[in-house]
Amino acid sequence: MNLWIDARMLSCSGIGTVLKNLIPRLAKPPLSITLLISPKDQRIVDRWVSCKIHLCDAKIYSAHEQIAIKKILKPCDLFWSPHYNIPLLPIPAKKRAVTIHDAYHLAFQKTLSWKQRLFAKFMFSQAIRRSDAIVTDSQFSRKELCRFLSVPEEKISIISPGVDIDRFSQSSSLETKEALRKKYHLPPQFFLFVGNIKPHKNLKLILEAKKLGAINIPFVIAGKKEGLLTCDPLIATLGEELQWIGEVLEMELPALYQMALCLVFPSLYEGFGLPPLEAMAAGCPTIVSHKASLPEVCGKASYFLYYNDPEELKEALFKVATDDALRKALQEKGTVQASLFPWEKS
Repeated sequence: MNLWIDARMLSCSGIGTVLKNLIPRLAKPPLSITLLISPKDQRIVDRWVSCKIHLCDAKIYSAHEQIAIKKILKPCDLFWSPHYNIPLLPIPAKKRAVTIHDAYHLAFQKTLSWKQRLFAKFMFSQAIRRSDAIVTDSQFSRKELCRFLSVPEEKISIISPGVDIDRFSQSSSLETKEALRKKYHLPPQFFLFVGNIKPHKNLKLILEAKKLGAINIPFVIAGKKEGLLTCDPLIATLGEELQWIGEVLEMELPALYQMALCLVFPSLYEGFGLPPLEAMAAGCPTIVSHKASLPEVCGKASYFLYYNDPEELKEALFKVATDDALRKALQEKGTVQASLFPWEKS
């Protein structure tokens, strides 16, 4: 089977993580894989020697990408779009598949301009209509897509992303951790948040809990805050109240999770939510919102926040920081929960 993949989002968080983990596992008989990639990502795919490559520098969500993909694409059995920005022009693919990871751009339309809202609504509906197979990450996302787009549930398949258990569970050396501590000026103890600085990530709750004097342990925020379609206005306070260290290298994530006292992930909307799963695989306890897909992903292995209340988070932080038995139980349950999501299964 000749499979073409639009892999221009390899460097992005979330979708990029999915692509980087699935492509090497798919690149073997009976599949023959051809990738559309951005020129800046060529170094990532150099080791995937079994994949053919076509460079495409067209910007995501642009009119240019529609024309560029049409010109580059050759006859194939299947074309996979890992995001809702599918080709609108006719393409020489026998079948088309799309993965729509969540319905954020429909559920949080107020964070978008009117042009962005119109574009998102149009592209989502076209992705549903033009694709032979529609995939999403969770039961929650499937219900959201059905709610906003009036599509029958049976038309959408669920394939959950995974976690590289071996990579995250392997204990990082003291030298690695010390180098990371010096590079990012990390404190001896810290709570950790991993994710892009977007409104639905709910950093507001962390700020409010911190102002209540929850516990004298700093917060470290690892994530992107520039160049996002929607950005949290709270970024102006990150330098004052929270220690923002920017995007960390992928190879640094396991050690960062292992160094953290706990991952705090109060997000209000997630199609899946990879950071809690990665933290669990690394042996890091997790505090997460009981919202969206997070109960599916975290099972009974997290300390859940049910009310989106700073007092509730304050209590959770205190308990996880001071109760060794609770922290150990969360670690043990987390290891088991992460093992349910290997990339091979995806």
